[in-house]
Amino acid sequence: MDTGTVTVHIELPREDYERIEEQAHRERRSISEVIPSLIVDGLESRMTAREIMERVSAEYRARLAESGVRELTSEELLEKLQRDREEIANELYP
Repeated sequence: MDTGTVTVHIELPREDYERIEEQAHRERRSISEVIPSLIVDGLESRMTAREIMERVSAEYRARLAESGVRELTSEELLEKLQRDREEIANELYP
């Protein structure tokens, strides 16, 4: 049965392991819960700006599709941003 997970055995310097222990203690979680989140966080921090934008864009399009709202064209988006800017400026500086 495939659970979507893989067991990995690694060796760490004691100092790193102690840092993980401290992190787990602070978060009131087990070490086995903290290590995967540290790995994911590390991998995400290494994503390129393009990868991040592609991921965010895909999530945005999915939300639009779920809500039934169509994606704006570049021109429509620029017009909306300008209207929003003017509206905010008018509220802040009447």
